[in-house]
Amino acid sequence: MFLINVPIVLVVTGCILKYLPKQNFIHEKKLNILDALILITAILLVIYSLKAGLKEFDPQFILLGLIGVVLGFLFVKKQIKSDQPLFDLKLFTSKSVKYGFTISVVAMIALVGFELLISQKLQYVYQFSPLQAGLYILPFMIAVSVGGVISTPLLNKFGAKKVAVFSLILSSVSMYFLSVVNFETEYLFSAFCMILLGLSILCAFLAATSAILSGAPIEQASSAGAIEGMSYELGTGLGVTIFGLMASFFYTKNVDFHHVFSADQLKTAESSIGGTYQVLPNLSAENADLIMKSANSAFVMAHSSILIFSSLILLFLAIFIWIFWRETFTKSLPI
Repeated sequence: MFLINVPIVLVVTGCILKYLPKQNFIHEKKLNILDALILITAILLVIYSLKAGLKEFDPQFILLGLIGVVLGFLFVKKQIKSDQPLFDLKLFTSKSVKYGFTISVVAMIALVGFELLISQKLQYVYQFSPLQAGLYILPFMIAVSVGGVISTPLLNKFGAKKVAVFSLILSSVSMYFLSVVNFETEYLFSAFCMILLGLSILCAFLAATSAILSGAPIEQASSAGAIEGMSYELGTGLGVTIFGLMASFFYTKNVDFHHVFSADQLKTAESSIGGTYQVLPNLSAENADLIMKSANSAFVMAHSSILIFSSLILLFLAIFIWIFWRETFTKSLPI
């Protein structure tokens, strides 16, 4: 499935080489691969230890997490002392950079709560094909693609803080309605909510981007860009970890297959809806039908709980930004 991305990446790479203007290289700037590897290793170890350790306690996961924290601390110390840091952490002294980074990370964590499980719900619960599920979510994808058209004039008129707060509130509202809508019988309403979510969440992300870039000096634009990119990746990684664990927790809590599966099959069956479907061929048609209904009901409850939690995250983030971000009256950089 992932191989479909290979020709797309090759086409994009060709377009970059052909159409992007050539830039002058700064030969004095060294390529610091070691620091990049330390940062990547630290993030991966922390996220892996959280995901694996919360699912099944084991001292080795605690050790891996501690190693990740130590590497992260080492990375920060090296960046502060370095004459040529990978990116300048002093940029976080700027409120615009600090709160823009916060918006990007937390909003991405919440968005993953929607994106992670929506296709599974459509395919497992409503028996959509992968193509049908993709077409169903298409309004959200289109809204995200065109959201920049409306965000630019809003940012120029109202500033990054107001656009971010209002967009986060709209995202929270649309996320809540997506938690209660029936995707099979209320398509028009769900499509409207997905469009509203796509437009509003992109406006929030672009407001964060504007804040980060406008809070950095021009000569440190690359560092600001690195901070922005890291915020999205960090938010995605944490979101997958947090909501993956939450989905498993809520699903396991709402199913009881002890009377149907053997001890060997039970762990797989109760771990996720995918695991349940994996062991269904071992059952009779009657038992399989009962288990499917129970699994679908449990997954719907898990998905709704996660979307409500995501909605609350976005709402609290909007309140936090409104209260604590004292925006300086400088014009936001156009996106």
